[in-house]
Amino acid sequence: MSKTLLSILVAMLFSMASMANDMVIHPRSQSHKDTRYLDLIALLRKAMDETTKTFGEYTLHAAKKLVSEAKSIEELAAGTNLFTVIWTSTSEEKESKLIPIRIPLRKGILGYRLILVTENTQEKLLDVKSLDELRAFTVGQVKGWGDVAIFKHNQFTIATSSTYESLFELLATDKVALFPRGMNEVFNEYRAHKGRFPRIKIEEKLLLYYPWPYYFFVARDNERLAKRITKGLEKMIKDGSFDAIFNKFHKKAIEQARLNDRQLFILENPLLPARTPLQREELWLKLAVSPDGTPQ
Repeated sequence: MSKTLLSILVAMLFSMASMANDMVIHPRSQSHKDTRYLDLIALLRKAMDETTKTFGEYTLHAAKKLVSEAKSIEELAAGTNLFTVIWTSTSEEKESKLIPIRIPLRKGILGYRLILVTENTQEKLLDVKSLDELRAFTVGQVKGWGDVAIFKHNQFTIATSSTYESLFELLATDKVALFPRGMNEVFNEYRAHKGRFPRIKIEEKLLLYYPWPYYFFVARDNERLAKRITKGLEKMIKDGSFDAIFNKFHKKAIEQARLNDRQLFILENPLLPARTPLQREELWLKLAVSPDGTPQ
């Protein structure tokens, strides 16, 4: 075989390898009422579409098995192939185990928290004027959620549940008083659960904030997929399609939240990594406070 022919064959092999069909397996929703991740799937799909010419075709589907957020991190870090990409809040620990794609998928709005309560709790909250007074109310969270550490650090009493859905029952029966939700989540969740739990409502006057970037993560040995998703998202940011998806899923909720009419309490996030891209203003939506917690 001539050197020229050999060189052509090697080049073809490298080309075929670079155009491999990427398998993208993401977490499942926790129930048919769980619409929290539709925007993330749309962003992921678009990022893959935007990079097809460079990286080749791909397949995208949900994992066959439903696991907790904490378990999904373990599975991805262990290379079990249950997932090839997950989404979660960030921390130094997570970024040491996985490759973070440091583009906040919801432009930081997940850190703006409205609160699901009952009518009984709402009456009591009308007199709350300080963070110390708010700490008298028990916060409900799912075991393994990163927010648990946030609220503990800020001296709240936490009650944890094993599943997302069971927290609504704990709230409706006053076993927990506060269920803080991202303002992009709370309205859909309220509509989905008010039929079964009519005592639940969206609290009327308070707003919690802590910087809480939410990223895609891939396994440490999957640099190709990390590079592909990063390139796709960066292209979307430049051409406006990232913001188009963001607005499609979140603009209405931002308007409904009435942030300027609410009393703001800022919480510290001890988990925020040093490499969080706070300096990239185009990645964040500035509302009542900036990504680093400074009131606007």
